[in-house]
Amino acid sequence: MKNISASFFVFAALQVLLFCVGLSISGTGLGGLFGAMTAQEENIGTFLVLYGGVLSILSPILFILALVTGFALRAEKGWGRVVGIITAILSILDVPLGTLFGIYWLTRFFRK
Repeated sequence: MKNISASFFVFAALQVLLFCVGLSISGTGLGGLFGAMTAQEENIGTFLVLYGGVLSILSPILFILALVTGFALRAEKGWGRVVGIITAILSILDVPLGTLFGIYWLTRFFRK
């Protein structure tokens, strides 16, 4: 399982980037929401605020889980596999890269 731990560290680094992107998307959405002149612009602003908010909340959680999993797998801790499966399932919500990582991890964890 040591070789899969590197992918968790890469994923954790991506979560830092996604957190920053989520904050900027939320800020853009707020600007669009308060400066909206039509209902369509207001709907776009609302969507951006919600999407950026989800990214901003999910990214730190996945960051911490990915780091814990990476270190646990590298140290060959028995509980690392369980945390890895939980991280893989939650990362599937992080479309599109999280979905790819999550599917990859689940196939690796459940391979016989």
